[in-house]
Amino acid sequence: MKKIFALKAILKNIAKTIRKTRVELKDYQREHGGNDGGYFYDLYKLSREFRHKHIAYCLLRGTERDLIEKPGEKNAPDEKLIQEIMDEYRETPENVRACA
Repeated sequence: MKKIFALKAILKNIAKTIRKTRVELKDYQREHGGNDGGYFYDLYKLSREFRHKHIAYCLLRGTERDLIEKPGEKNAPDEKLIQEIMDEYRETPENVRACA
């Protein structure tokens, strides 16, 4: 369970960074007249990372895929990336320490 809790902490940090970046974007747009200063790209990267880690987290917790999200045809998540994240955070007998 420790690995899943670590993933949840990472999701919380990403969400906090996304909120902070949105505020910075709005401030930057007010000061510079609509120019984005690279904030849109930062938000895209953070949102993509959060989306895929969130899907992997929910699947590891046992939530059905239909309950997590229902993306459109052109907005499907990267299944390979989700599987890599799940493999990294999945509890297996090799990486779970037995309590003696």
